[in-house]
Amino acid sequence: MIDALTEDLVKLDRKLAKAYGVKVNDRHEDAVTSLVHTILSQNTTDRTSDRAFGSLLATFDGWDDVLVSEASCIAQAIRQGGLAEQKAASIKAVLQKIKDDFGQISLEHLRRKPDKEAMEYLMSLKGVGPKTAACTMLFALGKKAFPVDTHVHRVANRIGIVTTKSPDESQRLLTDAAPFSICYSLHVNMIQHGRQRCHSRGPVCAGCPVQDTCKSAGVS
Repeated sequence: MIDALTEDLVKLDRKLAKAYGVKVNDRHEDAVTSLVHTILSQNTTDRTSDRAFGSLLATFDGWDDVLVSEASCIAQAIRQGGLAEQKAASIKAVLQKIKDDFGQISLEHLRRKPDKEAMEYLMSLKGVGPKTAACTMLFALGKKAFPVDTHVHRVANRIGIVTTKSPDESQRLLTDAAPFSICYSLHVNMIQHGRQRCHSRGPVCAGCPVQDTCKSAGVS
């Protein structure tokens, strides 16, 4: 099954890259910064999470400053991102555990760990689920992971790449099957495809770059 899925993912990557371009990971965030940024992106739009993240960076002088600050102050800084109290508590707990575990607020040591071990550590942190951990793995640590959000989950199932009931299940299968070389570009392009064409309601099938192999083509 994995061999067939790998082949399907490689073909999908080629089609989406032709339609949307090859995406290159040009992010320059360290792993802690990426992790906090991703926590702020939970249950909100990119625009509002980016604003909250910018406000957080402007309010505090580094992660050690965030750690020693009251959760209420952190919440105030990220208010526009939604779920401010919950995310502030998670951020403070995450920073504290990282410092307790490693003596400094850094996750760079995870680069030397096996992928499974690094993933397990990230998921042990408060407020960090499979998608958030996978984003940090792929975006900042250069490790093999395939983050799956609602768009990726919907696109993968609608096309027929996988048949799963949850994003977490989709993420497990795609992470195992996707070659590391295509993980970033395919992940980003599947999100773009979901936003621009493969909508949850009323997908735009006419002219779709994967229409010829999509198992749901023409079915809204």
